[in-house]
Amino acid sequence: MDEPLLQIENLRLESAPAKAPQPSVLLKFDVLNDTSLPLTDLVMRVSFLEKPADETGTATSRVLVGPVTVRVGETLEAGYVISYEMLFRNLSSDCDCAPRVEILSARQLPD
Repeated sequence: MDEPLLQIENLRLESAPAKAPQPSVLLKFDVLNDTSLPLTDLVMRVSFLEKPADETGTATSRVLVGPVTVRVGETLEAGYVISYEMLFRNLSSDCDCAPRVEILSARQLPD
């Protein structure tokens, strides 16, 4: 993809429900189709990175969890948003890590 067709928004960690195995964390994020065409066959990569030790964030972060590949075959209409929640075990919302969601591919459908 030359230009980003999809935008990741509202990426955040939240405490898992009380009934979930502990420790656990909920990763929540939205995927926005910022184009004028419907998209399908979305492929994303989700991982958790160690937070950089320095303030500049220039140090290479080590991957702590993942990557996990998420594939979506549904159609995401132009301007629409899909909200995701993923439960990760053995992490807590106060972990010293940062979630990362990358769009690997998506296919445009004709109008």
